[in-house]
Amino acid sequence: MKQNKMTARFLVIICLLFVNIHCYSQSFNDEKVVVTNYVKRMYLASSFEGAKLIEGEDRKYYVVAITLPDESKEPSSEKQLTTAEHKAEESARSTFAEPCIKLEMLVAMPDQGKKKTTFLFLCQPLSEFVVITYKQQPFDGAKLITTPNSSYLISGVTLENKKYASAAMMDRVAQIKAKSQASIFFNGSTISSDMIITTSGRKKDNASEMIREQSMGFVDGLENLVKFDLDSKKVYFFYKELKK
Repeated sequence: MKQNKMTARFLVIICLLFVNIHCYSQSFNDEKVVVTNYVKRMYLASSFEGAKLIEGEDRKYYVVAITLPDESKEPSSEKQLTTAEHKAEESARSTFAEPCIKLEMLVAMPDQGKKKTTFLFLCQPLSEFVVITYKQQPFDGAKLITTPNSSYLISGVTLENKKYASAAMMDRVAQIKAKSQASIFFNGSTISSDMIITTSGRKKDNASEMIREQSMGFVDGLENLVKFDLDSKKVYFFYKELKK
């Protein structure tokens, strides 16, 4: 009897897990269908070629449209799709001025009359990915983000607005700290960043800043990625693309 009860409980747990997985999968698929239909509708209303930012009611859509001639009897062939993906990646990076960390093909629209196919892709820029990740679980410091084709070092810095006399000063301090974190991450070297702020008079705009950077392993090529306000603080992220 006891064994039968345990077996029954086990079966109930398995059934609940199956239902949860099925519901999650269905929800994900439904969301993708909604996004695909919206992007396709926007494209058909005003067609374009290349990358474009579409402002939705609740989010931004980073879309790339690539049109290719049909070189084979089968539109949307694997070779054609691979070519479209490469072109979409190049177009997204050029237009959005940052790497595309995720590229998903939404729909292929063949035009048999003109013998061509248009591919619509949805791109997730590195900055959007980083902001979403940060808001889920805030962090400072350097981290490594890897994708199938590339790796990126990101360095996050959070500063309190009230501690700095101007936005320009905050930007400079954030850059120094980001480089220090990246340098330590890369090779364990240390950066001695001495920040001296002197304020003359009552106007904060008159404050002068002297910052010395000393480093044996200075990180070159660290670029601005994104900055945003959060409560009474400002969050900065810088990045560097690494060669695999």
